[in-house]
Amino acid sequence: NLRIIAYPAFSVSVNDIQNRIEELAQEGFIADVVVIDYADITKPVGGGSELRNQLDATWKALRAFAMKFHCCVITASQTNRAGLNSSIVSAETISEDIRKLAHITSMVSLEQTPKMYKNHIMRIRNIAMRNGQTSGPCVFPQALGLGQFVFGKPILAENLNMEDDDSSE
Repeated sequence: NLRIIAYPAFSVSVNDIQNRIEELAQEGFIADVVVIDYADITKPVGGGSELRNQLDATWKALRAFAMKFHCCVITASQTNRAGLNSSIVSAETISEDIRKLAHITSMVSLEQTPKMYKNHIMRIRNIAMRNGQTSGPCVFPQALGLGQFVFGKPILAENLNMEDDDSSE
């Protein structure tokens, strides 16, 4: 069972989404996974007028939401300017507010240099975990025409050098 509910950017808060999930539960639909695309453009739940504090309040509310409903909440974030042209995303390149990392269970980055794009591959790296150490990156082939990964055995990143973006290749 799948439910897709769409709202315009900045029109609903995490609390509004939580209320909708509760309504669905009363109708017999229990959400195991909730995907919010993306949390930074939800209506603020508090934090005053400063964007950083509003985002912190939103990400705290997301954590409380996941714990209350015992579900996986998935959202996206962006990198800051330092991460924009970097081929490796790290915890230090999270946009707007590093405090996001204090509220998550795991944060995964999707990374792709122009050379990787040309070769139809994308690197996935776990950059932050609440309980434990992060693991090394994996590289997955992509079927770009279908807009999806080709799942199978991942290629360990240390066995593939895609950092060099020499456009002559």
